[in-house]
Amino acid sequence: HYYMGTRNAIFLPFQNLGLVIVDDEQDTSYKQDSPAPRFNTREAAIMLANIHGASVLLGSSTPSIESLYNAERGLFVKVQLKQSLIKSLTIINISDEVHKNGMSGSFSFKLLDEIRFHINAGQTILLVCRKNSESECKEEFKSLFPDTADDVAVTTTTLALKTINPEDYGLIVFLDADGLLGKEDFRSDEHALQLLQQLGAKAPLAIQTRVHKHPVFTALTNNDNCLTFLEERRSGTFPPFTRLIDIVIRDKSLKRIDFLSKRLAQIIGPCLGPYTPPFDGEEGHVRILRITLPRDKSLKSRKSAIYQAVKSFEKDYKYLGHIVIDVDPV
Repeated sequence: HYYMGTRNAIFLPFQNLGLVIVDDEQDTSYKQDSPAPRFNTREAAIMLANIHGASVLLGSSTPSIESLYNAERGLFVKVQLKQSLIKSLTIINISDEVHKNGMSGSFSFKLLDEIRFHINAGQTILLVCRKNSESECKEEFKSLFPDTADDVAVTTTTLALKTINPEDYGLIVFLDADGLLGKEDFRSDEHALQLLQQLGAKAPLAIQTRVHKHPVFTALTNNDNCLTFLEERRSGTFPPFTRLIDIVIRDKSLKRIDFLSKRLAQIIGPCLGPYTPPFDGEEGHVRILRITLPRDKSLKSRKSAIYQAVKSFEKDYKYLGHIVIDVDPV
């Protein structure tokens, strides 16, 4: 027998389990952060397999950096069926084109040439990072290609893999690819490379950027995987070299959340990341205390100590229901 389901299928009452398959293991939707239980399906699958003495198959055309690192260390066995090859890649440095007067609105002349070259191969899709740019891009394209305006689709990058089949298009265009390179999320480069490789493996890809030498575009050109970011993760003490825990505090009172989060931060101690101000959530104010723990023999005891500290804090301050512990946040 076999079972197939979403991430919650991991909690089915299995018997005589022999193999667990996690397809597209790098997909961030495998992480459940709300409601409880909060878990990463990939990690839960590995634990489930260990309990049953079963094997685990993590499938992906663009594996996560954690899985690649585990394969490098010999903890996973890497089976590479076929290297994904970018069909056709054009990276255009907008800064150079602006300097040479080589732009027509949002489109460089080089990009327009690419569109003309592929126009007969199928519909062109324009990807933008901001949703309010969709209609503007559509109108701009229509003015440049009035006879083929119906052969273009415009969507945001967040919807690209969920709503389109890349193989249906003759050309995929990123008008503002720099929007993929967020600086606040240490995983942004990994996710950007995965997205571009998945799309580029299905259809010709044209990218406009002001930072054409960025590591993401260099890795894309060289057909590298996410291990190219490993040293950056090591120097920044980020996963897979550490474990992250978010202590998420919610409260309708800004004054109370400010006081109590600072008090909890003092109790937890120096393993906390930079202190960040609260932000507005659906049910009041939210503050996140991020904890970084080294991956060593002390990890289990440290996690247990943090859990006990939070529970004691909730009891002492009668603060039940306001704090969530999220291990391995996305």
